[in-house]
Amino acid sequence: MSRITAGNRLYLYRLFKNQIGTGKQERIQRFEEVLAADDIAPDDLDCKDVTELLGALDDMVKLTVFKKGRTYATLLASPELDAALAAAEAPSAQKKAVQNGKSWKRKKSAKVAKPAKPRHKKPKPAPKAAPEPAAKADSQPTEELAMPAGEKDEAPQPQHVAAAEPKADASATATEVEAPTETTSESTPQEHEGIKLTITYDPTTDQDAASPAPQTQPAPAPKPEAAAQAEPAPEPAPIASPQPAPTTQPAAGEKDPDATAKAAPEPKAAPVVEDAPSISLTITYDPTQDEEPAPEGSLPAEGSFSFEEQRPTVPARPAPQQQGDAVQPEGPALSSQSDLPQTISLDVHCKDEFLRALYQMLPLDVDVMGVLDEDWSVARSTALLTGTRSRVTFPLRYLHEDDGTPVTITLKRSAKASAGKRWSISCIDGDDGTGAMHEPVGIEGLPTVDEGAWSELSGPSHDTAATSPIRELARFAMVGSWESYLGALATMAAPEHWDFPGEGVGKPSRYGILREYLCVTFHRAQAQGLVAQAADGSLAAFDTGLFTPFGQDIYACFTPNRGDIRWKSAGFCVAGSGELGGELVAKLDPLPRPVSYLRDLGDVTPDTSRLAVLDTDAILTHRLGVLPRAFLEDELQASPTARDLLARAVAQEGAPAGEKDLALLARAIKSDPGLYRRLGRALDEALALTLCRVRASYRIAAPAYDPATDSVRLLLPLCLVSDSQADCALVLAPQPSGNYQGVTIMSLDRARVCARVISAEQPAWLGRAAAQQ
Repeated sequence: MSRITAGNRLYLYRLFKNQIGTGKQERIQRFEEVLAADDIAPDDLDCKDVTELLGALDDMVKLTVFKKGRTYATLLASPELDAALAAAEAPSAQKKAVQNGKSWKRKKSAKVAKPAKPRHKKPKPAPKAAPEPAAKADSQPTEELAMPAGEKDEAPQPQHVAAAEPKADASATATEVEAPTETTSESTPQEHEGIKLTITYDPTTDQDAASPAPQTQPAPAPKPEAAAQAEPAPEPAPIASPQPAPTTQPAAGEKDPDATAKAAPEPKAAPVVEDAPSISLTITYDPTQDEEPAPEGSLPAEGSFSFEEQRPTVPARPAPQQQGDAVQPEGPALSSQSDLPQTISLDVHCKDEFLRALYQMLPLDVDVMGVLDEDWSVARSTALLTGTRSRVTFPLRYLHEDDGTPVTITLKRSAKASAGKRWSISCIDGDDGTGAMHEPVGIEGLPTVDEGAWSELSGPSHDTAATSPIRELARFAMVGSWESYLGALATMAAPEHWDFPGEGVGKPSRYGILREYLCVTFHRAQAQGLVAQAADGSLAAFDTGLFTPFGQDIYACFTPNRGDIRWKSAGFCVAGSGELGGELVAKLDPLPRPVSYLRDLGDVTPDTSRLAVLDTDAILTHRLGVLPRAFLEDELQASPTARDLLARAVAQEGAPAGEKDLALLARAIKSDPGLYRRLGRALDEALALTLCRVRASYRIAAPAYDPATDSVRLLLPLCLVSDSQADCALVLAPQPSGNYQGVTIMSLDRARVCARVISAEQPAWLGRAAAQQ
């Protein structure tokens, strides 16, 4: 049963209102992120998960479960809670009286509930063993005070209790600090599970050096402060002031030979201080204990996941590092993911219901475990992990059909291994598998995330799923957050626009063009063998093809990394400049050469004497959304049905088109032969006009590199509405016969990204200003 007080309810309402807002329907994971960012766990309120916690707040949170099992939550506006928050923030009558200088005027007012942050649940302390009477302790031999953790439950700890008179309780209490008893050793909590504390007591040490007790009448018992200042030491203690202290007890049945000497004339005199027995203290740090589930910590923002901030390395004595060990260097990100699984297929347990759901969601010809392994590796490399050390969430490459968000997988670490594996899949899209997580999708499966503008160069008939330059770079090296990694390169390079039009508003990055440029360049460098590595394996680098404002080549450098990802990013440098640049020159000879794309004149401009034809069927079936709306409205006037479908597919100029409505429109066009031929003739006429302009100026064409086919395509302007302005780009693919085929069309902004890979100089029709029109 949840334990939520009125103050907790006010605090949570204010937190959700400030971070999310009222009346907004958000995924339940968003609420979980807000709670974790404020260091609040559902367990603090006796709730097993966020869903149960939000369900308990039904007066201000509305939960909605869709048919595919995804849960959304909406924070409802509550005038009562708003009024309570306002009343809590308003100064009370007592404060007003103090402010007015009349602190004696205090009115009794009704108690106002104030926001109270939920407190963390403290672990239950180990039961304390009650100390036994001193008489029973006299009959037991003195042994080791504390045993290893594994033997604590097998045998009881021996006792060593100081004998003191009733009037010397304060002194005895202070003396217990000097000689730990069984109660002290058992009740001391361990602050870290990986630290073992062993205290060994040796009563025979320094026995020969013991000083005899004085025969004179002892002085009165000292003050507790004086007793607390005495500290045990392996050397004999001085006999300056007699005070109560633990004494060595004789075995059962024997008499103490010094009993007569110790006896005081008065019945309530304090005993004599004997030599302090030696106590050895050993602290052992066991790093393997950290593999146990850690308490839920703060949840970092998405895209900035870092374990090193939450889990600092705390060895008692760090091991010395070898100066010449360059193959496996220590880095700031090594310990951050050292306790994470390397692969999903080998290190993570997956229940049957989760596998069944994944097979229903993904396409039929997809290796599910291979996809999980690759996406998990990419998420670790590019800082896409969110969660805590014991509960991690990462995205897949597949998107939901309804909202376009990626499918997420949550891994959970448990203390008890399942099928020999400490990690297991606990949730898919926030669902733990108790219900029907996802309904079966079409045979084609869920759509995939956009891999980049280059994926459109091959045309819809070519499968580009096997090629992904972004994933290749992420699996080659740990690059961290794309924002910080690309920001460093953009700062070093000559000024240039690296963002898509409108990027930065509601989008995750400001360097969309730069990311695609760098990843495609790395793909080409690997294909041409231009990723250089040092002979000792301590450095790898490739030429980015970019220059500093002073015309110097910029190199991307990598150093070795531990784990399944061999390298990690060391940054960008100029040869011979700085520490990294000096290391580049010292270890690589020759330096990495820049990649090349163009081999002959045919890669720059088309041969207008050759035949050029369009793949009209592919364009009208799969690329209707790229054609301008004014062009389609003019050509579809003869078909009312097609006009209605066009109005539904494209509500207004510049708005994204609906895929399902576009598919219905394409089917309607193909079912009308006259309409199909009319659109085909209009496209052919636009191509003929473009070829005429190419004959007048070879600079009209822009080469673009296609990683999927490892070939160069030509981009040409296609003017469909006005002859003076390009509406889209035609992708012209050279054929082995020497002819050309127009395989597809692209939007101008995505065509400019593909052309930037080869050259920074763009034709006028493909410039940034033209692409934004």
